[in-house]
Amino acid sequence: MISYTKLFCTIIIVFLLNACQITDNTDNKYDSMLVTPDWLNVHLNDPDLVIFYVGQKALYDSIHIPGAQFIKTSELSLPREEGKLALELPEISKIDTVLEKYGVSNNSRIVLYFGKDWISPTTRIYFILDYAGLGENTSILDGGLQAWQRSGYPLTSETEQRAKGKLDLKADPNKITDFENVSSNLNSKQIKIVDARDERYFSGKDNAFGRIKRPGHIPGAVNLPYHSVVNDSLLTFESIEKIDSLFNSNGITRDKEVFPYCHIGQQATVIYFAAKYRGYKVKLYDGSYEDWENHVDAKVEKPETD
Repeated sequence: MISYTKLFCTIIIVFLLNACQITDNTDNKYDSMLVTPDWLNVHLNDPDLVIFYVGQKALYDSIHIPGAQFIKTSELSLPREEGKLALELPEISKIDTVLEKYGVSNNSRIVLYFGKDWISPTTRIYFILDYAGLGENTSILDGGLQAWQRSGYPLTSETEQRAKGKLDLKADPNKITDFENVSSNLNSKQIKIVDARDERYFSGKDNAFGRIKRPGHIPGAVNLPYHSVVNDSLLTFESIEKIDSLFNSNGITRDKEVFPYCHIGQQATVIYFAAKYRGYKVKLYDGSYEDWENHVDAKVEKPETD
């Protein structure tokens, strides 16, 4: 007969092995933010699954993942003239109405994917859903349409109308920061302000054909271009080791809160997504540099250039 000691040890070993498997499972809080084509294919017919395509409408009309619906960032943003800034968050009631129209309910499992290289509009929609309390229900298909095609999974041009969903959303103000909070924390050791734009905009060398009125960057910000956390050829997010290395080399450590910004609050959501994925505390400066430079009393750093 097996001894109680051996039996107890066996139970403990099995428990630990199962715990390790749970840690690596795609249902884990952080791992589930990115799903693979294999995972999505297995769950394609789940009744609570809602898939959104982000990209060019013509490509969606031609080919898309079965069951996917077309959505635009503008549907979940204030009109420019109403918000005065580009791509600003609307009232939570508008987000609720739009998502219900597409069949989203409180228990929906949402997967976003992009066509071509539309990564930042996709992470922007992820951020909006996270702000609306649906972040834990939402994932991005790592590699987008390209990864799905490489895996040889089915595509269609057919569309389907989902039944209206039912939501009870509440905005989470802890997902965003604003000018007042950023400007009062320029010298804080607990805050890391991250400029997600290309270096030519961070340095002030390029004013985007005159659209940037005061070229440069927010004082004290570090430059981590949004595309640096994405593999150029595969369009997948870089490995966790690479992302951590990029963050750490820029002084972005887990004892700090990350404030990413960009031009208008879209590219910065790629850094927002990567930071949340790796367990960092993060708030998006939604108004971003467009808002910052509109404040005449806000200082701008511009390194000496030839």
